Parts: sequence; C-alpha cells; structure tokens
Amino acid sequence: MLFNEIENFQIVGLDDVPRVIVATEPIGTEYVTSLLTRGQQDLREGDVDSIVTKSRTILESVFRQILDDHNVVYKSDGDIGKYRKKVLDTLGMSVKSDWNPRVKTMVSSLNKLVDTIAEMRNTDGDAHDSAIRIRLTIAGSELLLNVSASLGNYFIRVNERQKS
Repeated sequence: MLFNEIENFQIVGLDDVPRVIVATEPIGTEYVTSLLTRGQQDLREGDVDSIVTKSRTILESVFRQILDDHNVVYKSDGDIGKYRKKVLDTLGMSVKSDWNPRVKTMVSSLNKLVDTIAEMRNTDGDAHDSAIRIRLTIAGSELLLNVSASLGNYFIRVNERQKS
C-alpha cells in the first residue's frame, strides 16, 4: 500500500481495504479568535442572528474537541449541556461539596452561561423558527459573542494544562 501525504490520495491493492484519512486542525484559541473576528464583522453589519449561531458553535466545537482529546465517547447530537457535563468530569471541574462556596458559585454560573447560550441559539437564533423569538440588540449580541469566546478560550486553556 502506498500513501502520498502531499497529494492526499492512497493507492491500495485489490485485496486491501481502503482507508479514509481526514486531516483536521484541532480546535484551539486560533479557532475561537477566527469566529470572534467573524462575529465582530457580523456586529458591524448588524447580523445578530449569525452571532447567536457563532456563539453556540464556539462552545460546541471546544467541548467536542476536549472530549475527542481525551477519547471520551459521546453522542454527537448537539446537546452542549451533555458535552459540558462530560468536559467538566473529564477536566476534574465538576463541583465538589468541599469547594470554597464562592468557587462553587462561579462554576455554577459558568454552567448557567453555557446553558443560556445553548437556549438562546434554540429560541433566539436563526437556526430555528420560533413564535417566542426575540431579536437581540447589538449590545446583547456583542456580550453573547464575547462571553462565548472567553468561555471557549478558558476551557481550551484548562484542557491544555490537563494534557501537559
């Protein structure tokens, strides 16, 4: 069997089973920065619907990357609440009863932010039509985008510390 990495093709014998090789870049802070930059352009253009989608995409992508990094099995169903729980367990960030009460409050608040961002995508974003949809203001959209980017980068950095 021959494999040419430069041309990205594979020649196999008649009795060999072909393999699909997908080269992807891992999700990292550069990815978050690129979505943040595109989201800032959307802000300038007033496209708040796109910002809701990008904000949720940041978190989902980061969580899935962390789970993949640690070979954690998960159902690929877009439920970032489930992804978040698995990430917290994987990174040892699940709330413990012996933690400082302020730290427990902070982690609980992070969890609530993630849940709220997911909910906003489902009810206020452009991916689903909803009778109760409320269009966000530019200021609200900017907050949503910046919080998502900050959370994404935070989880990436915790994961990087865990891996090293």
